[in-house]
Amino acid sequence: MVAIDAPLTLSTTRYAEKYLKRYGAMSLKIPWIRNLAIRGMRIAKNIKEHKIEVIEVFPTAIAKILKFYQKPKKNMAEYFVDQGFSFENDVKNEHEIDAVIAAYTALLYLENKTHSIDGVIIPKKLLK
Repeated sequence: MVAIDAPLTLSTTRYAEKYLKRYGAMSLKIPWIRNLAIRGMRIAKNIKEHKIEVIEVFPTAIAKILKFYQKPKKNMAEYFVDQGFSFENDVKNEHEIDAVIAAYTALLYLENKTHSIDGVIIPKKLLK
């Protein structure tokens, strides 16, 4: 399973766009977000060709829903330490913490603790 932190559609009319805006998601009408979606879709297609499931995630929304969002983002690593996870090395930047959140969301997905908002996977409820 692979969780991708990028839109996996070019649809600007899906409900997820409106829903996730409250968590800071940017519109697919913005050219660089559209380019991100094209890249994400290409990567997802290549992964799926190897019979690997792909999900779309938005780490900022996940952190806010689970109420561990902080700035700077790398401070959110503490949430995972509190959950019993450990890191060989410290999280160095926001991209690495987004990757950790994406992987955690994939784990929650496999444990049936998520639901889909127009294809974007988010936690079902506040977890402890």
